[in-house]
Amino acid sequence: MIGVIDYGMGNIQSVINAFAEKAIGKISYGLTIAERKSRIFRRSLFAVKDIKRGETFCYDNIRSIRPGLGLKPKYLEYFLDKCAKRDIKRGTPLNWNLLRRK
Repeated sequence: MIGVIDYGMGNIQSVINAFAEKAIGKISYGLTIAERKSRIFRRSLFAVKDIKRGETFCYDNIRSIRPGLGLKPKYLEYFLDKCAKRDIKRGTPLNWNLLRRK
């Protein structure tokens, strides 16, 4: 109780609030600088074989590999059984412009 009398109840509450704010931190929805630098090491979708215009995407011709220059691997299932909009060379990172819309 001596500490409460010395500092006053309002001052203690402000100190507690300051510590709580530091412990919680700030909300950030973007990538940090460190995450931006390491993004290249993530996996992404690539053409692993030459794909002709109109050919169907399948597990044989697209794969999730490094570096992270293409679409996220979560879109692999979406690409399967869809057709290529144009010829795609082996080693090309996949993007939405390569997918033929039906």
